[in-house]
Amino acid sequence: PSHVLERSLPTIYSFQPVLLMSRVKFDPRVNPYKILNLSSSATADDVKKAFKLLAKENHPDSSSKKSGNVGERFAEIVAARDALLDTETR
Repeated sequence: PSHVLERSLPTIYSFQPVLLMSRVKFDPRVNPYKILNLSSSATADDVKKAFKLLAKENHPDSSSKKSGNVGERFAEIVAARDALLDTETR
């Protein structure tokens, strides 16, 4: 019976809160254009392209750089993208 199977399985998964990168607040003292290597006349498409390239290079799961600040750099890139794509903060 299925209820026997449910009781015998050990609990191997624990769900913990995950940091959502889109909720990282951008520091207004930092220039988001500089983080994404863009000029101040960049379009939304330019921002998306630059983000995609930098995110691929700096993603914590796929980065060849195994230093401790890879996650921080990725969060910085995400926050810069969010700031530039938001018409109010741009």
